[in-house]
Amino acid sequence: MMLLRRIRGLVGTALMWGVVGAAVGVGAFLIRYRPWPPSAIHWSRALVVFGMWESAAAMWGIACGLAFGLVLLASERTRHFSQLSTRRVTLWGALAGAAFPMLISIRPILSGASVMFFGMIVGASAVAGALWARGTMAIARRVPSEPDPLMILEEPAPFEHGAATAARDRVR
Repeated sequence: MMLLRRIRGLVGTALMWGVVGAAVGVGAFLIRYRPWPPSAIHWSRALVVFGMWESAAAMWGIACGLAFGLVLLASERTRHFSQLSTRRVTLWGALAGAAFPMLISIRPILSGASVMFFGMIVGASAVAGALWARGTMAIARRVPSEPDPLMILEEPAPFEHGAATAARDRVR
């Protein structure tokens, strides 16, 4: 049961980071390609580029979220959730945010690409990872660990003849 809970947490974290990555990707797409004013001739090309850009941004977020979840599981496995420090979680988020772009930038740097360009990407991703980790932690702290008894719905009464009429009369 504990393994399923951890897998569910990893999947949830990866998906949440993927959604945030896709949202950031929309802004980055609008800044980078400036698709306005819209032209009917270029719509198909713009939609293809937008789809590729968004899928890449979402995959980036999912990869960083999965890295964050794995780093958090490995490093904080002996601590209970209530014992986690926001500062440490933010640090792990920055590390996870930087890990994925560092991995994909090794080959271009070795082949002569600009170290400064990839360094800016790694730095921006690390800052985003720290912010997303802090947000993930804030959201996770708001979720109750036990279901509230008031939130559990009681079993509805069986259907009785005339119950709808009686309920309508009470409303009037």
